[in-house]
Amino acid sequence: MPRLDQLCNIQYGYAFNADLFTTKSSQGVPLVRIRDVVRGYTETYTPESFSEAYRVHDGDILIGMDGEFNVARWHGGDAALNQRVCKITPRNNIHSQYLFYFLPQALKRIEDQTPFVTVKHLSAKKLSAIEVPDISMMEQANIAERLDIITTLLANRRQVDEKLAELPKARFVEMFGDPVVNPMGWEKHPLENIAEVGSSKRVFTDELLADGIPFFRGTEIGLLAEGTAFRPELYISPNHYHKLCEGSGKPARGDLLLPSICPDGRIWLVDTDQPFYFKDGRVLWISKISERTDSVFVQHVLKFIFAADYDRIASGTTFKELKIFVLKKLPIPLPPLDLQRRFAAFASAASLLLPAPARPSGRRAPARLPCSRPCGGSCCKMRSARRGEFPRTPPAAAAGGRKHPAHATLFSYRNAPGFFASPGRSCVYVILGMMGALRRHGTHPSPWRGWFFTSRRCAAGSI
Repeated sequence: MPRLDQLCNIQYGYAFNADLFTTKSSQGVPLVRIRDVVRGYTETYTPESFSEAYRVHDGDILIGMDGEFNVARWHGGDAALNQRVCKITPRNNIHSQYLFYFLPQALKRIEDQTPFVTVKHLSAKKLSAIEVPDISMMEQANIAERLDIITTLLANRRQVDEKLAELPKARFVEMFGDPVVNPMGWEKHPLENIAEVGSSKRVFTDELLADGIPFFRGTEIGLLAEGTAFRPELYISPNHYHKLCEGSGKPARGDLLLPSICPDGRIWLVDTDQPFYFKDGRVLWISKISERTDSVFVQHVLKFIFAADYDRIASGTTFKELKIFVLKKLPIPLPPLDLQRRFAAFASAASLLLPAPARPSGRRAPARLPCSRPCGGSCCKMRSARRGEFPRTPPAAAAGGRKHPAHATLFSYRNAPGFFASPGRSCVYVILGMMGALRRHGTHPSPWRGWFFTSRRCAAGSI
């Protein structure tokens, strides 16, 4: 396979004098530093003159060579190229956009293999030695075009997710007002009067294992609240887990767990029956919530209160931390239960339009329970599609007039309620899943072409 330096011109940045750097645009030329690569703009300027070889233009491919080896196209206008940033200029024998999509994976492999003491450094030797698959320009262009479509869909999906995430907040204020100000005059009760507030039993360092029952710290609880996938790092033995549960109980569905440092309101509503335990003190536990109170409502009240008044509620010199005794006394407005449940139903419906919350990826997959929801399992089909779980039918099944499995997959999920409610929404997860299925089974030009045009119709909202 050809090397990167055989296909591209690699220009490394110049060592500009840092003492001359300024933030005043009138006093110099914009300077691309390593921190500017991903964000695509700079706030640093240099008055030094430099060779045209170090000039960066919009659309140039840049690579950060320290820390994370990031790749991005520059969109900040003409600028100068600083040291530890390099510019990649493809020659005529490689497609620019194909190379742009290829480089992150290649650089990630180098990053994972690079030893470091403080910060990882990408060497010019390793960068130049990257091997690029030797495929035709036509095939490169086809791959780049497909990935452009998927990238656009992902960007659209992220925008939709951001708007959808705001829906419950807006609905909450509409129904109940700001819980801090309480303009509707709801009766307030201390949190300890409507739920138990505490933490777990102490687990000592020498009791932690490399396998067993997952043990979550505040960091992992925050990730669960965000819906971010992760692999648990710490575990305890099943026997120890059962002893701890006998003494302090265990979290149940509907309980709330939150890091003790929680200014951003990352509160996890427990939604699993899988066994786990958590760190005492660093994770706070709200359990046995009163029958006159809905867990989802309490979760959102706390998010509003933390966002508005965290510095007053939390205490500490280095980090502002929530204390159990303060949390117990926190006043919670209590509207009628039917209103709380109506809001919870709205928040739950809005969450179905978002990607399914991630689960910790442990060594053993959690058992799946049959869906008992009145939707008849359609919501589970949506979540399965988003996880990329598609039938592994080989392409040979397409013979005899039968559709290729990619088509069958698309149409088996298209009828899930709200799945294609707007152009680009969720269908990208189906597309990515189909790509994985096709890669696993192998394929030929006809199914690929059918998948490609079917996915374009899907993105356009025409199916």
